[in-house]
Amino acid sequence: MIAAGDRYEITEADSQVMSDWVASGGHLVISVGAQRASWLKSPMAEWVPVRAAADRQMSDSDLRGLEALAVGSQRIPFQGRVRGTELELSDGRTSVPSLTGPLVGVSAYGFGRVTMLSVDIDRDPLVRWAALPRLVERLVEGAEPVEAVIGGDGASSTRTRGGGALSHSGISDLKTQLHGVQDEFEQVSRWRSGRCWCW
Repeated sequence: MIAAGDRYEITEADSQVMSDWVASGGHLVISVGAQRASWLKSPMAEWVPVRAAADRQMSDSDLRGLEALAVGSQRIPFQGRVRGTELELSDGRTSVPSLTGPLVGVSAYGFGRVTMLSVDIDRDPLVRWAALPRLVERLVEGAEPVEAVIGGDGASSTRTRGGGALSHSGISDLKTQLHGVQDEFEQVSRWRSGRCWCW
């Protein structure tokens, strides 16, 4: 995971190594937030498919999606506005939406993926948040936010938005389960097996 604390200082050679690693199946998680100007100077900004398009101001209500992703009852200790980055996803998906745009964007890069967070995890208000370690863990796992669901009998449970985990329904259903939880990106086509007869 890369955050703004290091000002995204990386050499061209190291950036290429990182690009090759992600393209071969790695998962890079980046937090840009208010440090968009520093990010744009980094050689990584040239190849990362999620773009830091503009600066933006976010309210405390915009950050609620991060609380859902962290799967905790602890609120982010913050009221007011925080500087962040507007994410632009040409062929990715929004993992955590907000009223003012994506908080977390995910895009394919080769066989891997890049996840970008639009707020700083190493600055206020997130740095003081007790659930921050869980948020980082869930970002690295590529998990989806969890919603509370109230059943007809009044009992509450949780479910993930989008993908989920494998269920224990037996080995014969493994292909279907894997298909259901894998990442989907429109620009990445699946190889399909079959026979073609030409005359």
